[in-house]
Amino acid sequence: MDTQELTPLKKRNRWLAAFLSLLLPGLGELYDGAAQRAVIVWAIMLAALATLVASFRIEMPALLILLGFMSGALALVILRLVSIIQAFLMARRNDRVAPKRYQRVWVYMMILLVGLATQNGAVGLARAYNACPNASGSRSSVVYSIPSESMAPALKPGEWILAEPQYFCRHEPQRGDIAVFLAPRDRTVQFVKRIVGLPGDRIQIVAGQIHLNGAPVAREWLESAIHDDSAEMPRSVTLFTESLTDGIHYTVAIQSSEAKLENTPEIVVPDGQYFVLGDDRDRSLDSRMPELGPIPRELILDRPVLVLWSTNWNRIGSWVQ
Repeated sequence: MDTQELTPLKKRNRWLAAFLSLLLPGLGELYDGAAQRAVIVWAIMLAALATLVASFRIEMPALLILLGFMSGALALVILRLVSIIQAFLMARRNDRVAPKRYQRVWVYMMILLVGLATQNGAVGLARAYNACPNASGSRSSVVYSIPSESMAPALKPGEWILAEPQYFCRHEPQRGDIAVFLAPRDRTVQFVKRIVGLPGDRIQIVAGQIHLNGAPVAREWLESAIHDDSAEMPRSVTLFTESLTDGIHYTVAIQSSEAKLENTPEIVVPDGQYFVLGDDRDRSLDSRMPELGPIPRELILDRPVLVLWSTNWNRIGSWVQ
């Protein structure tokens, strides 16, 4: 009589299967003996990682960056959850299987290492796409929160804004641009201000009015009134519409035209640096103060473009100007 060697059945631990998929989507399915399903999961994961990398290419518009980033990130989260649940249910349904050649601890370890290296490589590639040529240690983002009133009324505290990452790595800053930049003395700190002076410009503030290269910048009075600030404290301010360049108009707030910060000596903006101011002039740490000063070109990174969230619902979806 012919005899056939039987392969002993081995128990599959459902919790171990779920844990393996938590470490790397698809690994739990491989442990369960479903190699084809594991390959499908890995293919989807690679596509999601590729979407994340592509979303950070600096030449893409801000809305496409946000859409690509959110799509890729959401796909990875859903994929991991589905893989965990699928691996758990498969192990519980077929708790004993005949082990295949690839169901070995060393195989799992090798695939896990390759998978983690692939994910880390994708993150590194995204950072490489998203890096300014000269800003070592620069940090950039798609979404920012506004912590203070220094840029009100253009940007208000508590708002979340969409930005074009590294916009100023490929565009020269212009007067009137709002920019996210790194603090010269501490590059872990980020600020958002308006650029008012280019390299070589002569800047002076007289009674709250900018004088650019010896001439006062055009502005129109809007109102003088008492407004509540973010702490609901009354504050008397005067609002002006300021125009640094043709076609770019924005509102600035001045509390006292006699304040020291509203009356400064004339300075010449150094080569390769830019003079920045907050729109709420009396509540802004900006280039008027020695703590910040003019901002080197390589530290100017992102451009805010859209209000994503605000307690004032009318501002949600509005363009930043």
